[in-house]
Amino acid sequence: MSHEPPTRGRDAQAHPDITPGLIAERILLSALREQDRAIAIDTARASAELLAAEAGTRLEHMQRRHQSQRLDAIGTLAGGVAHDFNNLLTVIGIHSAFLLDALGEEHPYHGDAEAIQAAGVSAAVLTSQLLAFSRRQILRPVDLDLNHAIAGARVLIENLLGARIALTVELAPDIAHVTADPTQVAAVINNLAVNARDAMRGAGTLLIQSRDTYLAEPACVGSDMMPAGAWVTLMLRDDGRGMTERVKERLFEPFFTTKEFGSGTGLGLATTYGIVRQSGGYINVESAPGQGSTFEVHLPAAPRATRAGPSGGS
Repeated sequence: MSHEPPTRGRDAQAHPDITPGLIAERILLSALREQDRAIAIDTARASAELLAAEAGTRLEHMQRRHQSQRLDAIGTLAGGVAHDFNNLLTVIGIHSAFLLDALGEEHPYHGDAEAIQAAGVSAAVLTSQLLAFSRRQILRPVDLDLNHAIAGARVLIENLLGARIALTVELAPDIAHVTADPTQVAAVINNLAVNARDAMRGAGTLLIQSRDTYLAEPACVGSDMMPAGAWVTLMLRDDGRGMTERVKERLFEPFFTTKEFGSGTGLGLATTYGIVRQSGGYINVESAPGQGSTFEVHLPAAPRATRAGPSGGS
């Protein structure tokens, strides 16, 4: 009977260069390659996620810029049309007044002249709203305490809201003043309150707040980039039906409305946007279907040294 020599000894003779140390080295190198491969895969995955996030951010910025440019283009067009139309309305208004004086109340055409004059007045209101949206109206800014403006508008707002909508007003004490036209600021407050009322369909809660806001760095507000600095914020929050993203994208366009035909002109929020931007401010809205809406108006804070006095105006 023959005996085969040990396999290990034969392998060692066939491969005299293979040693336990070399085997251990190759095992270690293989493990390192697997580790490098895993690291490379993780790195590639992280890079892909980072690129996707950056692409999403760039896309969002592009969409915001496009929306801002779109509103600017619409404003330019609307402002040009409104300016020319306003000149025609001036002629209509003057000559209708001449007709009323010349015809006398007993003349059979006196009522027709009154209808012409009334239509001209109504058209002038629409024109002024378009001019506000296009930021071409004449403003008379003064040193203004936003808290006093809100308090002054409260009675009118309560009448606009009706008995079934609860109004809560929370005013931060000693907030900075703003430099703005009091009449236009009141129009902004009233327009936003009416919009909230319509969104709540006659029943709900409206919260109005004021506060100082400080931005350490620029921030995206709506479709605009709001600079860093001190601001005074007016906030209105309702618990109405809310809005979809598609509605939010067109919210400040003139004549855009979600109301039934004949229920509104679609100029209230467009006018608000124009007033705020012409006053150097920014407006933002947060909303989702079934979750209500929050509008924030940010106006530049005036230096404390420029305050006119406790009345907030002059």
